[in-house]
Order: sequence, then structure tokens, then C-alpha cells
Amino acid sequence: MPIGGMAEFETIPKEPKKELWITVAGPLVNAAIAVILIPFFWNTGSLVSLDNTTSFMGLLRSLLAANIIMGSFNLIPVFPMDGGRILRALLATYFPYTKATFIAATLGKALALIAIGLVLFYPDRIPFLSPNPFMMIILFSFIFFAGESEYRYLVRRDKEDQYIKSLIEQNRTHFEALPPHSSEPPPL
Repeated sequence: MPIGGMAEFETIPKEPKKELWITVAGPLVNAAIAVILIPFFWNTGSLVSLDNTTSFMGLLRSLLAANIIMGSFNLIPVFPMDGGRILRALLATYFPYTKATFIAATLGKALALIAIGLVLFYPDRIPFLSPNPFMMIILFSFIFFAGESEYRYLVRRDKEDQYIKSLIEQNRTHFEALPPHSSEPPPL
């Protein structure tokens, strides 16, 4: 992603604590890099700048700025970004996992629509949106659809799980009706 990244799972864990720890790792790395770089610029009067990358110190200052911006941006509770996944993990401690996903995805979609509106109507008033408004519209459109897609996937997975459980239950009653097996094989 052009703004850093987001936690991506091969299979979506339904354990909120696991998801929370995995998801928090990304922003923590951004914070750790920023904490390591801050002492280099503490007495310079300006901590962050994306202007001067022609020197080594300019590159470090840009790296500091990028990590502060990415870490902060990824913590916005817009699902499926890290902040939205953290929100879902916290909600899943109180609600069923699919409902927590629905709440996080719905909030994420609403915030994505607000962000698209801000980019379209006020592109020069919001500093991190002004460098490339078109890219921001693509990003927030992706966020809008990706959250909905993951929610639909979880609903489908829940329905499949329920169907499989019903098949197992049907077959369990069928097999329980059979007489116990004997040690002799059946006649041919």
C-alpha cells in the first residue's frame, strides 16, 4: 500500500487476543523507528520534514516523518487497516466476531466516505491529503470495499460452518441408530 500497510491474515483468526497482538505489531514498529530517530533531531527545532532528502540527515528526517505519518494513519479505526482491526478485536471481546466485524467495517466505510468527501471538496486544507488527492480517493475506495468484502467472507464462513455442523449432526443420529459393530466381518 502507498501509505504503509495493514495486517493481512492468511486465514482470519476468530481469537480477538491473537488478532490484537498481530495487528498492533505494525504501528509499534513505526513507533520504535520514530523513537530511535527522534534523538538525532531533538535540538534542531524541527522533528519532521519531507522536504530535504539530499543529505543523510535529510533522509533520516524523512524516514522519521514517514514513520510518524504511517503509524498514526494506520491507527485510524478504519477497517481493514490496523486501527480498524484493533477496533474489531476489542469489539469481539463483547460481541460475536461477525457482529464485531460488521460494526468495524460499517464505521470504516463511513469514515472512508467522509475522507473521500474531504479529498474531493477540501483537498488543500488537509495536509496529508494534498500531495496526491487522486491516490487518496483510490486508497479510501479500497478501504470502503475491502472492509465490506471481509465482512461478507465471514458471514459466508459462518453459514458454511453451520451447514457442516448440521450435516455432522444429521449423520451422527444416522450412525447412532446402527447396531454396534461385532468383531466378525460382515458376510459377503
